[in-house]
Amino acid sequence: MFVVEASALVPHAPVTVFAAAASLEGAVRWQSGVEGVRRPRGHSVRTGPLVLLYRALGERHRLQVWVTAFEPPTRFAYRAVGDAFTLETTMSVEATADGARVHHHVAMQTTPGAPVDAALLRRLLARRTAGDPERLAAWVSAWRGWRAGQPGQ
Repeated sequence: MFVVEASALVPHAPVTVFAAAASLEGAVRWQSGVEGVRRPRGHSVRTGPLVLLYRALGERHRLQVWVTAFEPPTRFAYRAVGDAFTLETTMSVEATADGARVHHHVAMQTTPGAPVDAALLRRLLARRTAGDPERLAAWVSAWRGWRAGQPGQ
């Protein structure tokens, strides 16, 4: 198993950070490699499975996703399983004097015999995950502004 961790300070309240990060639209905005998340008809986010479209090494992978932890506003996690690899992703949020500290933990296991270069995939995941918390900080600011402009918000 290959593990990558990154963290960043996000200058917003933990509840706002969690809501933006845990939204389906948020995954595409801040998690690099994620091209889409779909919820099959009749399933909720917590009962899944969801379908995650993930681009890696020039190919689009479809992964089945199950939410494994959903504890607003401090933690959420999911397991994404595809033919070439499995991802275990956890995001935790802790309050700070300046907003929230986000910890992003991703563990990847390649599927034995899968037609994917495991070493290249590990390097790609490490490079992408390192920048995810900063992308999350930018997305939270944009999401918060967008939500503030909605009627009834």
